[in-house]
Amino acid sequence: MSNVEVIGDKLIKAKIAAFTMRVKNAKKPLQESGEYVVKNVLKNFQSEGYFGQNWKPLSPFTASQRARLGFGAYHPILERTGKLKKGFKILQLNNFSVKIGNQVSYYRKHQLGEGVDQRKMLGVTNPMIKDIKAILRKYLVTDFI
Repeated sequence: MSNVEVIGDKLIKAKIAAFTMRVKNAKKPLQESGEYVVKNVLKNFQSEGYFGQNWKPLSPFTASQRARLGFGAYHPILERTGKLKKGFKILQLNNFSVKIGNQVSYYRKHQLGEGVDQRKMLGVTNPMIKDIKAILRKYLVTDFI
């Protein structure tokens, strides 16, 4: 009896093994996705809005308080000290998930509008979902076929 070897069999097995390892450890594309989300959140500070929806202007009281303290009356919104803006980062990263957030004590108050005008900063839009899918697809499918 003679042995039959399928040409490319070892290559296919190697590619499947590599793909399996990528699925089991997606930390790299998840980190890239997290960094992408943080970058987009920072754009909200530049535009003073939430992905195209403008933040409510500062109240006259807050504006006068800011001006008195030397921070500029009305702009930039949510950037009096810069601490909130700099606080956005990847908080947790593992092989299967990434958590993005801000641990500055007053972040939640502004994000959810708890006792102040709500000014959302963190979120994900449909175009961002499309881009994140592309990041994951690129990582998982690269060199598979």
